[in-house]
Amino acid sequence: MRPVYKSDLTEIANLHILLECSTPETAIAAWDAGLGRNLVGAHDKIDKVEQQMLAGDETQIDCWKSYDWEFHFALIQAYNSQNLPSLHATIFDKYLRYQIMLLHLSRRNRDVQAPFYA
Repeated sequence: MRPVYKSDLTEIANLHILLECSTPETAIAAWDAGLGRNLVGAHDKIDKVEQQMLAGDETQIDCWKSYDWEFHFALIQAYNSQNLPSLHATIFDKYLRYQIMLLHLSRRNRDVQAPFYA
């Protein structure tokens, strides 16, 4: 397993927040029935899968990744940018890898902190 650097995780998380916080106002301004349907549908799927995962069903991780991506990509598309989708995809992928890795570590080592390197 590749080492996990706290500084890298922090930077990726901050970039993820920066990208995602820049889009809601634009998404709301561009709101239409199609966007609303996509967002609500994706959110409902995420909620259902997260409830299953919280109950201990780890087989839902791939579904969760797909639905989470679907929701965030719908927001990004509302921005109507040529570059934002690919930039978001890169950051989202890295952020998601950290989330999944930390989820596995926390389930296996509930009393042990994840190994971070300075």
